[in-house]
Amino acid sequence: MGKITRSQGIERAFDDVFPVPVIATRAPASTDIRFPLGQLWVRKDTAQVYILAQLSSGSASWTLASPGASDVDTLTGDSGGAISPAAGNITLAGGTNVTTAGAGSTITINLDAAISLATSVTSPLYTAGAGVDLAITAPNGQDAIVKMGDDAGSNKVSFIDSGDAEVANIDSDGNLSAVGGTFSGNVVLSSVATQLQMNGGAVTDFIGQATLASGTVTVANTNISATDRIFLTRAALNSSTALGELTVTAQTASTSFVITAIDPSDGTSTITGDTSIVNYVIIRQN
Repeated sequence: MGKITRSQGIERAFDDVFPVPVIATRAPASTDIRFPLGQLWVRKDTAQVYILAQLSSGSASWTLASPGASDVDTLTGDSGGAISPAAGNITLAGGTNVTTAGAGSTITINLDAAISLATSVTSPLYTAGAGVDLAITAPNGQDAIVKMGDDAGSNKVSFIDSGDAEVANIDSDGNLSAVGGTFSGNVVLSSVATQLQMNGGAVTDFIGQATLASGTVTVANTNISATDRIFLTRAALNSSTALGELTVTAQTASTSFVITAIDPSDGTSTITGDTSIVNYVIIRQN
C-alpha cells in the first residue's frame, strides 16, 4: 500500500505529504489496493480522474471523479442543441399544452386540461388498426363535439367506405340520433337514389302494414304514445267490395291503435266491405 510520508512543517513539526497522483493509460481496477484512501488516479488517454473511495476485504473501489461515458453531463432536445447544467441544475420546462411539476426526486410531465392542437395536421389524428374499433367517448354529462371550420356550409362529416353508418345516442342542439336521441335540424337527402330507412313490422316499430277485416283492424304497438301522429295510406284493395276513409279511431299508449274505414257520407259508420292492406307511419312530435 502506498504510504503517506511526513516532512518538516511550518506551523507544526511535521506535516503529512499525500502521494502524488498515479498517471496511467488504463482505469484503476479493484486489485489496485496499494494506495491510501483519497488517492487520485489520472487516466491520461481518456482524460478521466478516479478517486480511491473504499478498501474492503482486499478489494478497492475507485470512483470516477470526471465526466465519462456513464455520466449525464448534458441533455439534447429535438432542436436547439445540447444544454449543460447551470450552477449544477438542469431545468425541465413545459411548453405548449405541457407543464412540469417537481416533488422530491420526481418530475411529473402533465398535459394541460384543455389543449390546443396544431391548425394543420398532415396525417390522421386518430387511426384504428385492423379489427380495432375507434371510439371517442365523452364523460357522463359532457358532450363530444366535432367543430367545423366555418358556418358557410363548406364543411361536412362523411362516412366513407362503409355500407352503413350508425349515429346513436347523441343529445345536443342540432344533433341527429338514430337510437334514443333527438334531431333538431333538417335532414336533407340530396344525392340521387338516397333513402330514409327504419325498422318496421314489429310491435315496437313505428312503421308497418295492417290488413282490415270487415273495415277495421287493431294494431299492437308497445312504443306508441297517446299523442303520436299516425299517417295512413292504402297499399292494396285486397278484394274490397267497398272503400272507406282510413281513420285512426282509437289510440292507447304502450298498447295499440285502431284503424277503421269510415263511411265519408256520415263520418261515423264503418265500411265493412273494406278489406284493404294499409301502410302506417307513426311520428312523435317533439
